[in-house]
Order: sequence, then C-alpha cells, then structure tokens
Amino acid sequence: MDLDSLPFVSALWFGILTSMAPCPLATNVAATTFIGKQIESRFGPLLASLAYITS
Repeated sequence: MDLDSLPFVSALWFGILTSMAPCPLATNVAATTFIGKQIESRFGPLLASLAYITS
C-alpha cells in the first residue's frame, strides 16, 4: 500500500470502528484530532495522544 491511500484507508477504518462503538471511540478520535491540530512540532501530537490515552 502506498502512502497516498493511507488517509482514505484510515478514515474508512475509523468509520467502521466508530459504527461499532460510536460514543467512546468517536469522542477519543475527536479529542486526539483536536489535540493534534493544536501542536505544531513533529512528535507533539503523538506525545499528546499518548498522554490522553493514559489519563
């Protein structure tokens, strides 16, 4: 799989997962996306997501 199709495949996979357990997963994805957009460093979103997951 090349990297051009990664966003589409990721969106499709998150859509499938959200349809199975809509409330918790959708909230977590939305929070992680919001946090990721606020941070401008390269590894900042990864660290913030890990901090969100562990809290």
